[in-house]
Amino acid sequence: MQVRGPQRSTRTSRTARSDPCGARSTTWSSPVANKLRDGRHNHIMPSGASRAPRWLWPQSRINPTRSSETPGGGWAIATCFDINNELCETRRRQYNYELERILRRRAETMFEGFRAFAVSVNGVDIRGVIGGQGPPLLLLHGYPQTSVMWHKVTPALAEHFTVVVADLRGYGQSSKPESDPDHSTYSKRAMASDMIGVMESMGFHRFAILAHDRGARVAHRLALDSPTSVTRMVLLDIAPTREMYLHANDAFARAYWHWFFLIQPSPMPERMIGADPKAYWLQKCGGGSAGLEPFTPAALAAYLDAFDDPKAIAASCEDYRAAATIDLIHDEEDDGRKLACAILVLWGKRGVIEAHFDCLALWRERAEIVEGEALMGGHYLAEEVPDQVISQTLAFLQKGSD
Repeated sequence: MQVRGPQRSTRTSRTARSDPCGARSTTWSSPVANKLRDGRHNHIMPSGASRAPRWLWPQSRINPTRSSETPGGGWAIATCFDINNELCETRRRQYNYELERILRRRAETMFEGFRAFAVSVNGVDIRGVIGGQGPPLLLLHGYPQTSVMWHKVTPALAEHFTVVVADLRGYGQSSKPESDPDHSTYSKRAMASDMIGVMESMGFHRFAILAHDRGARVAHRLALDSPTSVTRMVLLDIAPTREMYLHANDAFARAYWHWFFLIQPSPMPERMIGADPKAYWLQKCGGGSAGLEPFTPAALAAYLDAFDDPKAIAASCEDYRAAATIDLIHDEEDDGRKLACAILVLWGKRGVIEAHFDCLALWRERAEIVEGEALMGGHYLAEEVPDQVISQTLAFLQKGSD
């Protein structure tokens, strides 16, 4: 069943009409409706209610505020409220039913042959998809994306591995808890612990990791804190966090401006991004060497809608604040201890890492066994050059199983 909001109204004043479940819903001439129409808010929902980003709805587009697939060209946003601005119970049940159904559909389309999962661990719910057969392989995404970023590489990987594709806490469909003053809620240690819990809940006590960007930083901490859990790792387009800060200069700060913007005290970055999350995402992710070309329309719609959530914006800021504070403390507490597992590092030849760092040299300061090379791409390698990522990953991980 598809839940549709009212059609555009030609009226100039706020009006209301009756709803089948006895509640009131505003026409598009109201201030609330104007915000919805302009794309500034996905849903207006009671505190604590389940929130489905618009990409979960079948009619999502790159510009997901309007759907040509909705009968009559209507707006596919639930807008049924009671007089206290809360979703009526009937519509709430319909909404939750649609969410679960479309989550399953997502797993069947962008991740064909995979099934959705949700695991409660450390007080948060981690969601994702799992599929394939063979040794376990955990895939972790970067900022400001979600697990959707792996959709081009999972079919080939699933032929050789049981692939677990998870949304990190604070991202996608996973929980977005409020942070602590010391940012420990979004420390890489906390996020790594989530992933260990997810894998152990599935019976995987040792596994390989393929990770990008923020997810690769989580993977780094995971392998340090739980060295017996990780067999091998493939890390995409990062150098170690501490070393990147230590070697930062003016040119790097200009290229990775978001590192220094997102760590500013709350709520300044949150408010600035929240004023137009879509424009921010497109500028941030489309500003690289490949522009927006790596992103399929379905993936782009998914990213835009997942990010158009104040909780997601706040959580991602906390992720970066943790990286500049408590994560560095944890790095220093390692007292020179290096990764014991073998790692393959791949970075984009047209990206920031290649331009500003000696990637292999920095990783050899933090890991015992390091190999890697630059691929002919930018930052978003899994979507820009998926075939190269697949071939390099398979060769490296299968070499470890010989």
